[in-house]
Amino acid sequence: MLKPTVGNLVPFKAAFAALAGIILLSIAATAGTAKGSVADALRQVIDAGASSAPYMDDQLAIRRFYANRDFQPFWYHESAPTPTARELIAEMAGAENWGLRSADFALSAAARDVSGGHKSAAQVASVEYELMSAVLRYARQASGGRITQPDRDLSDFLDRRPELPDSIAVIDNVTSAEHPGEVLRSFHPQHEQFQKLHALYVKTKSEAARMAAMRIAPRGPMLVPGARDEEIPKLRARLGLSATGDETLYDSDLKAAVKAFQRSNGLSADGLVGNTTRAALNKEAAFNLDAIVASMEEWRWMPRDLGARHLLINIPSYTVQVVEGGKVSMTERVIVGKPGTPTPVFSKPMTSIVLRPSWFLPDSIKVEKLLNAARRGRSLESEGIVVKKGKRTVNSWSVNWEKANLAVYQIYQPSGDGNALGNVKFLFPNKHSVYLHDTPNKSLFQADERLFSHGCVRLRNPVSFAQKILDLDKGKGAYDADRLADRGPGNNEITLDDPLPVHVGYFSVWIGDDGKVEFYGDPYGHDQRVTLALEGRWNEIDKGPRHQTVPDSGLLAGARLPSKRSVAVASGTPQNATMAGRPQKFIPPFGLFNAPDYVTPASTGPSNAAAKPVHSSRRTVGDMMTSAFGR
Repeated sequence: MLKPTVGNLVPFKAAFAALAGIILLSIAATAGTAKGSVADALRQVIDAGASSAPYMDDQLAIRRFYANRDFQPFWYHESAPTPTARELIAEMAGAENWGLRSADFALSAAARDVSGGHKSAAQVASVEYELMSAVLRYARQASGGRITQPDRDLSDFLDRRPELPDSIAVIDNVTSAEHPGEVLRSFHPQHEQFQKLHALYVKTKSEAARMAAMRIAPRGPMLVPGARDEEIPKLRARLGLSATGDETLYDSDLKAAVKAFQRSNGLSADGLVGNTTRAALNKEAAFNLDAIVASMEEWRWMPRDLGARHLLINIPSYTVQVVEGGKVSMTERVIVGKPGTPTPVFSKPMTSIVLRPSWFLPDSIKVEKLLNAARRGRSLESEGIVVKKGKRTVNSWSVNWEKANLAVYQIYQPSGDGNALGNVKFLFPNKHSVYLHDTPNKSLFQADERLFSHGCVRLRNPVSFAQKILDLDKGKGAYDADRLADRGPGNNEITLDDPLPVHVGYFSVWIGDDGKVEFYGDPYGHDQRVTLALEGRWNEIDKGPRHQTVPDSGLLAGARLPSKRSVAVASGTPQNATMAGRPQKFIPPFGLFNAPDYVTPASTGPSNAAAKPVHSSRRTVGDMMTSAFGR
């Protein structure tokens, strides 16, 4: 064996150094190739996604972000997701708890793989693009992007547009945050009521899963006190009762629980569990979940900033709230529109309060008033209504309303006793011609469901409500609303110094400050429309009545208003000489149905009592107008 010497080691060291250099160069070259291949693959994935992207803004924002970093991945490092990527993945996996669908943010197996195993350049590029696209999709849906045009897709009376986030801002905010999951949550509405609904939804969802295991048969024998049945244990568990010695016995405790459940669901509280009670027991949780999600979705359409001071009119609860600094300082009962003439959902600022107002009829109500007057054989003047064209007062019976341009006629009811608007109206100008106002008919406020108006919102105590708003705007005591409403000048309009936001909302589920949950019902069917839309069943949506802001004056074809004399002739009242030459014949409007009996005299003589009433079997213009127009 040769002993190693210094001379023998020199060539060995040289060879080793050369080999090491080759290995390092190879590693560097391989690394550079991998880096370049990921960038190329990501560029190709982004470009390929452009052809099928549902939102081009998202696509452009993604390309901008990665172009600024030479198409290097952000969420993945050396084929493994970064800690921030893992946080995002976990946040999106909980989308169901926010009333969203986890399936809309489902990631591929490769994207969900957090093991850090080897991934090719194409795989890294694919999961990088997939995760960034899901982030933008989540931010959009959390902000209301599932139903972007409620007035077009659900109902004319849902005048809302969700405030969708800017795609570039979403990416910048999420990628610059230490905790991107928190940024994602911030795209949900931050209103207190929405956050309460979110907590209620999580709780109810958990209960629904628990109740699913307690479902009783939808149809079966009548369960009565004293009976024994194999379903009794499930019924006890469903109503929160602990087990007893004989679990199959329908005892007195269970009877009391069943009756309480029946009362709370509007059923006859007889303690008998028949098919109707069975159905209510099985559907309640699922129904509540749908209602909660619908209310959450409708909050997503609301302005992000409601205003430090604002009014919130909630249609399903028939109330209006004055909110100051996030706290309700006043609540009042209201009457809202009938299902055929719904109060629209929208937001506008209140600009003024009018005390002792005149009622200026919008064009749609002009048509209705003219038709109603014709049907009754009365003039508008007999109802205390004034007609003006420019500055000139005209007689309603002297106008050919079928051909008249309604817009040039001012038809109004002067302020005073019997005025339809009462003593106060609150103006927040809007395209719907809707406002808050008083009403002479106070008895209607005793009803639980107050669906009586033609679209406007009537207040139970408008003078005290006006005083509250004036005190907030002008300072306490600056105006005496009670005195001005009683003895002040007519049409006394007081402009607010600071316009007050008014939000007309539709929230069938409400959680009070005491934590009590109220389910108000769905008077207009908007919740059902939202539920169908979120389930993708768009073609099943009944959009309900149409919102017509321009009346069809052609409906007045054939309508004639009687003069004072013709009304008197029809009733047999002696005429005053000044009415000579006035028409004595009242022609009933075309297609009258379910109207008062009208008499068409055979001659101009007063003897027409024997003439037969004229009726039509056709649907009347009055019927059509009642369902289409008016406030």
